[in-house]
Amino acid sequence: MNALYDLIHSLDKAEKRGFKLFIKQFNSTKDKKYLILFDHIDKLKQPDEQLLIKLLQAKKYNTKYLAADKQYLNKIILKSLKNVDRNQFHYEKLLNELLTIQILYNKGLMSQGKKILKKAFDLANKHELVNFIPELLQWEKKFSPPSNTKELMRFKENIDFSLKRINETNQLDSLYYESLFLRKSYSKTRDLKQLEQFNEILNNPFLAYGIKHDSTHAQIRHYQIRILYYATTNKIPEQYLALLNLLELLEKTPFFNDNYPLEYVQHTSDLLIILKKINIEAYQKQLAKFAQFPKQVKKEQKKITALVFQTYYGSEVVRWIHQGDFASAHQQIDTIKEGIQQNKKSLSRAAQLTFFYLIAYIHFGKNEITLALDHLSHALNSFSEKDRPDLYPYIELFSIICHFELKNYQFVNHKLRVLVNRFKQKHHHFRTEKQILTCLRKCVERTPSKETTYTYFSILYNELVEYQKNVNPPILLLYFDYLTYAKSKITNKTFEEIKKEHVHLF
Repeated sequence: MNALYDLIHSLDKAEKRGFKLFIKQFNSTKDKKYLILFDHIDKLKQPDEQLLIKLLQAKKYNTKYLAADKQYLNKIILKSLKNVDRNQFHYEKLLNELLTIQILYNKGLMSQGKKILKKAFDLANKHELVNFIPELLQWEKKFSPPSNTKELMRFKENIDFSLKRINETNQLDSLYYESLFLRKSYSKTRDLKQLEQFNEILNNPFLAYGIKHDSTHAQIRHYQIRILYYATTNKIPEQYLALLNLLELLEKTPFFNDNYPLEYVQHTSDLLIILKKINIEAYQKQLAKFAQFPKQVKKEQKKITALVFQTYYGSEVVRWIHQGDFASAHQQIDTIKEGIQQNKKSLSRAAQLTFFYLIAYIHFGKNEITLALDHLSHALNSFSEKDRPDLYPYIELFSIICHFELKNYQFVNHKLRVLVNRFKQKHHHFRTEKQILTCLRKCVERTPSKETTYTYFSILYNELVEYQKNVNPPILLLYFDYLTYAKSKITNKTFEEIKKEHVHLF
């Protein structure tokens, strides 16, 4: 039931209309019943087998063979999608051209076949579908066999060049995914050996400075690998320039965005993170432009819409938090929650977890500690560490801070022991985390007083100030402004007041 429900509810208006036209052409009573089944599933707000049976029986639909009917409906929906004119993607168009070429060749219609072959070559070259070129060259040889040494040499050169492009594309694709793995791994483990592996990747001949690649796809991958390296090594100016060059190239290369729209979203998100720190006017302009991106894509539109929502509001909330503007962020909480619900099927669990964490952060900033704790508890209970292993331990730490603020000292003392063990087990027990945990532990060993709180949070504050001087500060400082929190404890000012006075790195 769920699979068919998801398929029907993934269809847009044109695809639903196409299905109905497709099934009506058979004009039989048997096929019309599938239209009834389709309409009833389409009207369901959520998968509900019993409700569906009840509704169908009210329409005198024989539900005895409902399981078989659903399987058949699933097949004919997929079949109808192949017949809907959806401005096919270039890859699909080329597959259809190859099928047409095969048919014309088998029929001996060489003149027509050559025209379609030329059209296929133009399509493959324009959109850099390089893996098709060797097959198209084989068809060219069938339609027009080389008759002399000059033609044979031209054919060989074309084959060699196409294989060179395929090799370059595949090599850079492989290096890109290896770099992506190292970037994600390093953010979790901070193992310097992984940085050494990254340096080895950059020594690859395909990534040499000034190299001219044979395809735009290869040039894009080159930029992407360098961006991952700059992000990992905290080389922000280099990352910024590479992102500008990459996005400019992507905007001139529609075929890449058609095939890899998620990568455009990711790179724009990375650029927004940098822009909001250095040029707020450029940031807002880029954000407004980015909000229109779902209208420009043909592929994975629901997922793209969800990701743009995620990036747009995620970026804005982080900006408001960074500026201490918790009032603006607070006004958007209901909108964000509605967006999470509307995009729930397309938003990753990691994204949903992150939003609940950010909502908790907003409530904390407005000194609504109980509400902050409610959202953190929801994040911890409804999601797991697998959803975002980099953030999850720090949600637990944030939860302990909220309990500390609510004076649940006995609970804090118990949870601190558990969290220390978890950090140790997961190899997360780094210097900064240890200092924060130690501060909280010493504060709750006995009933906290103003004097002990001041003493231990002063030590923590001074330690964090030193860490902030580091060129590559501890990653946990990106998740929560512990520096502002520590200062609020030693000045008796609110977190929001301190945040507005001193904007620290978030």
